[in-house]
Amino acid sequence: KGYDPVLVEAAVKHAAEHCNPPLPKTEAQQIVKSALRYYDACEDLGEVYKQYQDKLDKRYCIRPPGVLCYTKFTARGEKRLIPLANFVARPVKEVVRDDGVNQDLEFEIEGVLAGGRKLPRIRVPAKDFPSLSWVIKWGAGANVEPGQGAKDRVRHAIQSMGLDIPRETIYAHLGWRKVNDKWLYLHAGGAIGEEGPVSDVLVDIDQQLHDYRLPEPPSDPREAVRTSLRLLEVAPEEITFPLLAAAFRAPLGEAYPIGFYLFLAGPTGAKKTELTALIQGFWGANFHSKNLPGGWASTANSLERMAFLAKDAVYVIDDFAPTGEYLHLEADRILRAQGNMSGRARLRPDGSLKPRNFPRCLIVSSGEDIPRGQSLRARGLIQEVEPGVVDIERLTELQAAAREGVLASAMSAYIKWLAGRMDKLKKFLQARHIELRKVVRKRDFAHDRTPDLTANLLLGLEQFLVFCGACGVMTREEQEKLWKKGVETLLRVTERQAGYLETEDPVERFLALFHTALSSGRAHLSDASHGGEPENPQASGWRQDSKGDWHPLGEKIGWRENGSVILDPDATYAVVQRLARDQGSGCLPTQRVLWKRLAERGLILTREEGNRSRFAIKRIVEGQRRRVIVLLEGIDETQTPGEHEQDERKTFAESFLLATLETGPKQTLELLEEAQKAGITTQELLEAKQKLRVKVIGDLWLLP
Repeated sequence: KGYDPVLVEAAVKHAAEHCNPPLPKTEAQQIVKSALRYYDACEDLGEVYKQYQDKLDKRYCIRPPGVLCYTKFTARGEKRLIPLANFVARPVKEVVRDDGVNQDLEFEIEGVLAGGRKLPRIRVPAKDFPSLSWVIKWGAGANVEPGQGAKDRVRHAIQSMGLDIPRETIYAHLGWRKVNDKWLYLHAGGAIGEEGPVSDVLVDIDQQLHDYRLPEPPSDPREAVRTSLRLLEVAPEEITFPLLAAAFRAPLGEAYPIGFYLFLAGPTGAKKTELTALIQGFWGANFHSKNLPGGWASTANSLERMAFLAKDAVYVIDDFAPTGEYLHLEADRILRAQGNMSGRARLRPDGSLKPRNFPRCLIVSSGEDIPRGQSLRARGLIQEVEPGVVDIERLTELQAAAREGVLASAMSAYIKWLAGRMDKLKKFLQARHIELRKVVRKRDFAHDRTPDLTANLLLGLEQFLVFCGACGVMTREEQEKLWKKGVETLLRVTERQAGYLETEDPVERFLALFHTALSSGRAHLSDASHGGEPENPQASGWRQDSKGDWHPLGEKIGWRENGSVILDPDATYAVVQRLARDQGSGCLPTQRVLWKRLAERGLILTREEGNRSRFAIKRIVEGQRRRVIVLLEGIDETQTPGEHEQDERKTFAESFLLATLETGPKQTLELLEEAQKAGITTQELLEAKQKLRVKVIGDLWLLP
């Protein structure tokens, strides 16, 4: 009969009259009412549903009051309508979220609830779309019917309406991207190119980075750039020059990777957070000391992700105040990733590797404590901020300029200037970095990473000074004068990093802990021949009682013999490791690594066996043959012989050893006899051999 209401009612009435017994009138009316629920008259649903019905696959339809139905035919060819959901939805746009590594597809979906109420547009990740779990975003009213296959049919119906929807790309990170063959710098407010703001590029950054919002580059940036230079007056130049160089080094990350971090350390009230907030203010007027993008209270995963998205920008992580090991471990993970330009590898649920998230920004951090670890500290520049060194009046003036967006205007102009030069900078900066590092390396640095760090800061300072000249803020003479001053300051600052590295040097830490163990009574040394009171018992962990007798304290970890110290490797390592943990200073490296570091410094005897060095050598102590560690120099802080006399004897021993070995291989006894005739002890000969790194075959150095 079709779907004409009059025909349907007449047909049901006729059938009811011919039933045996006849169907009551009330039941016939109920059947008519039920049938008309699926009356296919879209115009009665209103115009809001018509745009859905026109695009919907023919296997589906919409019935009053707006129910999505599936058309099913029975074996007898009868048509049945199966309700699927009390709403209808369709995709209106495909969105590709591009964070520079991942391109994640999302659907923008809108809908109408039964009764005609429009549902707001929502964005659904493509991976979550089939499950329909996103429907709950529309509230409890939107509901999918129960039953096998209902969800899958709703999903199919919605997708059937998305055949010709548009696709757009939204960038989900900060920093440089090449779009349509032009370099653009992305920020929360859009993009900046060589010509200024670009309106047709969409940026949707994470909420935590929404304050990275640059203003339109000023037509005349000179006043903003001059204000930026006043940063050098806020505190001593040893603090402000690295900060200024770092701020203008960050946007160069696309042209040449950064690979270092800055850390301001100092007591509370020293204004270190305010200094980091000034640097962060170059990326937005909303940043201040109470609103910084990162904090060490956040999880390591969160910080790692934000440092990845904050590409080519400064990312401040504030308030490093550890109360245990956990925060040191997090700092090691984040800051080491910055220094190495690498992140943790992760697996997807299917076992495939995810792209790595590594810091693409320049991390600037602050705290009352400094992250531990020699290699970690070598990857960054650590600066001490003492109370009273910050000029409060000038700091306040610059903070006001930051709130007004003056610093962000200077950065915006700098970025516009860089946009037209980015391709050239990609080639130039690498060669320039190598050149600067080569020059810097002529200075004496405690770690080989320090020249690289210094050259990186100089790149930022140099490009900023070139920009100052390009916009008319400085003459050539003024540029050269500030460049020279900046180079001298940065070299002076980076040379001071040796102090931070020495305190974390595993060799220095071991020696300090070793002496502490002896002086505090946690361990002692005995005489190697009889196991009793050694020479210099005071420095060997022994204490004298009121009767004048000496008694050992703590655990025995070694022996003294002829001025040298012989250690039980396992006992010594256990004691110093336990002491390190008690002090909260972190654990030492493994035994083998520790002995190797001592050997590299010439502080222990080693024995060459084939192509490998053995650090634990055989010696007879207390009548037993043991594998021990023999310490040579720099161990006993209480040695009394004159340094001049010792140096003369060491030089004599080295000269003798060289002279005898130059004549060809010598037997052990023959060499020892000649040494005795020359007035050289066996111990001095062994020290000379270690000093000269002479490789001797066999058991030459095993005899006592």
